[in-house]
Amino acid sequence: VYKATHPKVNVSGNAAYGTEGILELKEEIEAGGSLGEVSISADEDQILEGAPTADGTRLRFKFKNDPGKVGKKAKLTIPVRNPKNYGDYDIIAELEVISCDHSNKKLVEGTTIPGTCTNEGYEGDYRCPDCGTVIPGKNTPIDPENHDFAAVEVVKPATVITKGETKYRCTRCHTEKIVADIPCVEGGKKKTMTISGRM
Repeated sequence: VYKATHPKVNVSGNAAYGTEGILELKEEIEAGGSLGEVSISADEDQILEGAPTADGTRLRFKFKNDPGKVGKKAKLTIPVRNPKNYGDYDIIAELEVISCDHSNKKLVEGTTIPGTCTNEGYEGDYRCPDCGTVIPGKNTPIDPENHDFAAVEVVKPATVITKGETKYRCTRCHTEKIVADIPCVEGGKKKTMTISGRM
């Protein structure tokens, strides 16, 4: 199947010295494509600390904690593999060290992940309106009270004078609880309950 040739894509990003930066590449990735292994094309001033990585649609990198690196730049090559309508192509990212302290950073809406009974959460990404840098947040603790309960069985049918009880089990950690949530029977006739809901 013929696929058109896609030109190289040039992007730029920055972060303060000693910090980690994120460059969102979603708009540069054609439909069906995914990011390959990042390679360092140029870093003569040795501003990068560790190896930059591609995480989903994001490029993650970190600069050395050296104020003498302010204004220095590096270039990375990020391949885009198997896009639907094009052959593989490269994204060229030019990264610059800046001196911004990100004191005005704001939480990026939609990036917070709540902790659950089995997994840590994520406080979210922050964006600095002064320089545009995206700063990763921290993981948040497991929340032992954040369960995903699903009804599994009726343990006590309702009567005319007492409510019935349902057993619920967390789909993640299997914690169980019993709740009196089946209404009393009216007119002497027993009501039935279908076990399908979640709490």
